[in-house]
Amino acid sequence: MYRIITGIKNVVEYHVRWLRSVAFDARFNLDTKFKYNEDEQFPAIIPETQQGYEPTCSATLQKIISRLPINFEEFTFVDLGSGKGRAVLVAMGHPFKKVVGVEYSEYYHKIACQNVQAYRQSQPEFCPVELIHGDAATFPIPSGNVVLYLFNPFQGDVFD
Repeated sequence: MYRIITGIKNVVEYHVRWLRSVAFDARFNLDTKFKYNEDEQFPAIIPETQQGYEPTCSATLQKIISRLPINFEEFTFVDLGSGKGRAVLVAMGHPFKKVVGVEYSEYYHKIACQNVQAYRQSQPEFCPVELIHGDAATFPIPSGNVVLYLFNPFQGDVFD
């Protein structure tokens, strides 16, 4: 009985997260949610490090960031493996010195650029944002105070 209840709870939690992501996208006219078979767009140049796309739960990340005991204006938020940019968008709602997203997939990077542009139209006072199409393994972490965010973006040598 316990396993069935746990399984049902996991299914319900998954669907609640999915509904929240749909609501987040709809509210700001964005495209950050997972779509079945979309990973076929990701170039499999380094398949052993590829994890596939799964966006951060915006509500969970909002809670995490808002509880950081930091002076936001003194920190740069960096999302390695930023995908379509959901974590970047959530971080934009805080007064970081700057928000940076680094994404290897050109496909996801272009979507993230469109998402940031659409989000900024509704909230133009957000902090500066830089989206980089590049390899997280070679990205130089900015000097100074940094909040480094990774949501299971890669494995193997890149993660090491």
